[in-house]
Amino acid sequence: MKLLKLSFRNLFRYHRRTMITASALAYGILMFIFIDSFMSGANEESFRNYRLHDTGDGQILAAGWWENREELSLDYLIEDPASYGPLLDRMDAWTPHLDFAAEMLFYRADGFVEDGYLPVSVRAIDPGTAPLVFGQYGEIADGGMLKSGEYGCLLGSWFAEKLGAAPGSPLLLEVNTRYGSTDVIELEIAGIIHSGDSSLNRKAVYIPLDIADDYLETDGGVTGFTVLGGDRELEALQRTLPEEAEFLSFYDLTYDFQAMAAMSDSFIVIIIFLIFVIASVGVSNTMMMGIYERRYELGMMRSMGMTDSEITRSLVLEAMGIGLIGVMIGTALAVPVNLYMVNYGIDYGFMLKDFDVGYRSTGVLHGMWKASSFVYSSITGIIISGIMAVVPARRILKKPISENLRVRG
Repeated sequence: MKLLKLSFRNLFRYHRRTMITASALAYGILMFIFIDSFMSGANEESFRNYRLHDTGDGQILAAGWWENREELSLDYLIEDPASYGPLLDRMDAWTPHLDFAAEMLFYRADGFVEDGYLPVSVRAIDPGTAPLVFGQYGEIADGGMLKSGEYGCLLGSWFAEKLGAAPGSPLLLEVNTRYGSTDVIELEIAGIIHSGDSSLNRKAVYIPLDIADDYLETDGGVTGFTVLGGDRELEALQRTLPEEAEFLSFYDLTYDFQAMAAMSDSFIVIIIFLIFVIASVGVSNTMMMGIYERRYELGMMRSMGMTDSEITRSLVLEAMGIGLIGVMIGTALAVPVNLYMVNYGIDYGFMLKDFDVGYRSTGVLHGMWKASSFVYSSITGIIISGIMAVVPARRILKKPISENLRVRG
């Protein structure tokens, strides 16, 4: 207790210097909590959008399609989708889909901003069952849903905006059929989707499955099925699939994003470490200045019988006090900042319309409350502050007592 009282008095002897140093540490804690909240919110929203708009709880895919998914080849198809009915009926919901590549043709005379063509990835869907599995079909901002047998298509909102497209505009898709010939599908834009998924808004193109089947000559074949169901049902489904198909869970389908998120977390750890190093250097400099200004005082304490270990503990407690003040300031600032992040978020949609940053969000990114961030940053800040006092304390205590006392004169 005596050491604690001594450290407390020394802490406020140079209160201005103490507060400046504590403020540097507070900034490090604030940045740690802010960045951790931001990135955790981005990961959580991306995983939610993957499940809601793309992967469901898992997918049954034609064997070999996933390994060659970049090609969007029609060589990998489930030939008899109807035979999967007994297996799929165990699921909460399911829907077939056919993914293929096409050239989108558009002309200024039809209302587009320019003439040209774009390579696109198209997903053909069953308009009856797709809304039971995916959420984007309830997020049509303009126009209406596709209907089987009708030559319509749905576009993502940012994609449509870039083209100048609107419901009712004609659109052409040039496709290569399964057997190598070329055909053109004449469509009319039925609706514009604006969802919580930036990737979908930027490039989504959907058409009815029966129309795609006619033009692509797939004879009823599909790329696969997206399913919703519990873990037990999904495990049973995986065990009973025929050899022509394979089951991929949500985690299998999002493996690339998980790897990217893990890499981002590694970079964040490095950034946070550097922030704490900078703050810790400030604490170390403050303690060094304070110790060298009190050399005579420390010499007197040593000459009166106070051991070097007791002096070191006193100085460490003083530095931890600076860390505690920094923690209190940083946490007090982080709470309202994080509250704003959780309730309102940060709008960076202007970045997402033109390129992919890897996270699937509309651009308004919300943070997350993580008690672990507050606890971890607080404990780390106090401990690092204490450690930073050890080196200058040892340096001054290596000197003989007589040399410390000589400073006064």
